[in-house]
Amino acid sequence: QVDVVNNGINTSGGGNITLTSSGVITQSAGALLSTTGSLSTTSVGGVQLSNANAVRYFSGINSVSGNVSFANSGALLDVSVNNGAGTGAVFVKSAGDLGLLNTGVITSATGNAAVLVAGGNFVNSSNYNITLLGTGARWLIYSTNPSANTVGALLTGSTDFQQYGATYPS
Repeated sequence: QVDVVNNGINTSGGGNITLTSSGVITQSAGALLSTTGSLSTTSVGGVQLSNANAVRYFSGINSVSGNVSFANSGALLDVSVNNGAGTGAVFVKSAGDLGLLNTGVITSATGNAAVLVAGGNFVNSSNYNITLLGTGARWLIYSTNPSANTVGALLTGSTDFQQYGATYPS
């Protein structure tokens, strides 16, 4: 298990942060992860990084069990999450814009399997996907203005449901 504690980790020079655990990755109250580079996590028990972190890029891999939950205090330019077979839901919240990168989001959860919350716009200019492997799974994206979003291939004529003007119930 990895627990980010005390003052957290700050790479003010633009370095990258990599956290790897054979258990769950968590952070204590007040501990922040801060970099102008990327944060990469690899775990087998989930990722729970829900404080007001400050990173530009987030990549999460979880292979056995648990949810992936990440919160960011500014724009999160690119997100890539692979929550493998038998794992839980994906929740990513950004105070600014939120974009997809690489694999997009993959999850095996059911119900609200992938929830992405952008305090700004949602950006998917490279047409990455949200892949849902769980039965009855759905993805939800919250943003400030649907006309300012770039959704790429996510919304097609076969998209079952679209609702605008809804806010995320924080």
